Amino acid sequence: MATATPKCAKCSGRMSPGFLLDFTSDDLRRDQALWVAGERERSGWVGTKLSGRDVREVDAFRCESCGYLEFYAQRQRKDYIV
Repeated sequence: MATATPKCAKCSGRMSPGFLLDFTSDDLRRDQALWVAGERERSGWVGTKLSGRDVREVDAFRCESCGYLEFYAQRQRKDYIV
């Protein structure tokens, strides 16, 4: 998660930390949403190729006043780097 809690860019309200939940196509596995560097390259076996790419978890903040969402991708997911 981002180290400092930001103020809302829209109304200067208090932001609450959170994350985006991502589902696989069969909805059996839930994981945190990921940001992947570059253009999407499809794979017949795994859906999208991630090998050798910069892959990061998407953290989010939601404004408690107006609902504005702000996203950060600071933490690298090393288990997706080959």
